[in-house]
Amino acid sequence: MDADQASKTALDAALSSSPDDDDSNWGFLVYRLSEIDMFTTYVQSTPKNIDYYGLQLLKQSAIAIVPRAFWPSKPSTEELVMERVYDAGVIRRGSNVSAKPAFIVDAYLSGGTLGIIISLFLYGAIAQLISLKAEKLFGGYTLGTALIFSGLFQIFWRGLSFEFLINSVFWSYISMLAIFRVLRYTRILKEI
Repeated sequence: MDADQASKTALDAALSSSPDDDDSNWGFLVYRLSEIDMFTTYVQSTPKNIDYYGLQLLKQSAIAIVPRAFWPSKPSTEELVMERVYDAGVIRRGSNVSAKPAFIVDAYLSGGTLGIIISLFLYGAIAQLISLKAEKLFGGYTLGTALIFSGLFQIFWRGLSFEFLINSVFWSYISMLAIFRVLRYTRILKEI
């Protein structure tokens, strides 16, 4: 069939699914991967069916930081994260989808309501401290926060699972220090 007809056929198939069918595109988009729907599924399964993870997610985050070049047999971060998705019943094993939990979900899974309060406090404090460090290193708001912090630490705006967030923040911080050293070495940045 020609491109126009193929496009129309694909669009019709996507839009004509039954709203009661959980495998439909609409059900997939609205329910299965909705942040709120996923969060309620985690709350219903933890600690009722699955105990709180405690510090396990932070340990997995430490594993994620290690470069694969230094640890070739390192477990896949995606697979580590997806295990808790499967265990909570958010999606079925074998589904061809990635549904990594949000930061607040991992905070809940680590310690319930108290885990959320502590994690969100640390999240904000760490983001603020890194922003202040960037301002100090790069001589103010424009270069430090607006350029370096906003460029390297965009992950703070998304709030992914602990493993992906901590890995990204760690290596972004290392990158920020390396950029600072290069700019100082080349005398582009000068101490005032």
